[in-house]
Amino acid sequence: MGEFVVNSSTAPSFGEVRDSGWAVSDIERSAFVRVTYAIIASFGLTGNMLVVFVLFRIPSLRNRTSHFIIHLALTDFLTCVWIIPFNLFPGSPALPSGVFGEMLCRLFINKFPLWATIFASVYSLVCVHLERFVAIVYPMQYKIIFAPGKSILFMVGCWIIGIISNSYFWLIYSNEEGLCSIQPYPHPAIQRLVGVYTFCVVYIIPIGFNFFSHKKMIAELKGKAKVLENKDISAANLERVPGAKSARRKEVWQLKTAQELSNTLLIVVITFAICWAPNQIFFFIYNMGADLPFNTPLYHTTVIMSLCNSCLNPFIYFFKNKHYRVGLMKALSPICCSRGLKEKWGSVRTGPPPTHSGGTASNSNSVVNVSRDNSFCVSNL
Repeated sequence: MGEFVVNSSTAPSFGEVRDSGWAVSDIERSAFVRVTYAIIASFGLTGNMLVVFVLFRIPSLRNRTSHFIIHLALTDFLTCVWIIPFNLFPGSPALPSGVFGEMLCRLFINKFPLWATIFASVYSLVCVHLERFVAIVYPMQYKIIFAPGKSILFMVGCWIIGIISNSYFWLIYSNEEGLCSIQPYPHPAIQRLVGVYTFCVVYIIPIGFNFFSHKKMIAELKGKAKVLENKDISAANLERVPGAKSARRKEVWQLKTAQELSNTLLIVVITFAICWAPNQIFFFIYNMGADLPFNTPLYHTTVIMSLCNSCLNPFIYFFKNKHYRVGLMKALSPICCSRGLKEKWGSVRTGPPPTHSGGTASNSNSVVNVSRDNSFCVSNL
């Protein structure tokens, strides 16, 4: 992780102080690095707020899954907020003496808020996968495990993990003569333990669970698709049974929607794994006792890659998930298409196929019409 991003010294042997305080290296002062952090923060703040706006604005996109995606977007948004004081404007604040200065060092200057939020974001992604995993693989237990009150507990749990996992920050930093300095670990074994714990909690466990759950979800969805294809319902039976056709179409639509969301989440997990691998490997090696410098382009590249993960998810949703893309278009377009333009525009539905009653189609589904010149407007057909 990047709790030592402000350090300008290299890492000496165990038992020595590995930090020169709130010292800022030349590379952190460079315009290129600061502009890079500014771009990450700008895209992250804008993109994640758009996700929250769309999911709140479009009723057809609101469900239990969207609650967890909103929470993930908010944690990523807060991560980008913390980038501004900690990375965009690095400096050397003089801390006051006494209890207030000590608390400021141990709770804020050491970047504890940033890393607690990042851990909460990591487990917010785990919660999104857990919710989908239970819904698809164990649908009978879904309403019990993810009742509205329990969903909130899962989100609170993400923050508890983030705070507890970084609580050692409170012990290894101290205010020394106005500088927030990192203190030596009492024993090399303690630092190795912290290194193993951090590497497993923030990287190995989340990735392992997310890939395992995705594999199970895909297998379950393929099985359901095969069952749906092999249903022995003749066209004559469908005609005789009221609502049979619409029910069949709804089943197909729900299955395709679940598959699309699962594929989107897989890309989110792969992106997370790629963005975080260099930084987590760097700090794991460091905590095992290696002499690694923190004032080099290599280190800052790992930090930039890891923070990029907080601004990439909205773009993945937009480019890989049709329903979010259509919802974004609808949320940002207050102008409705006139019925006279139907012949010019093709339509993309955001909800399940309309039901029929007595041969008359229901008109309750939101539809986004896309023209040949790639413009769009929204109508309720």
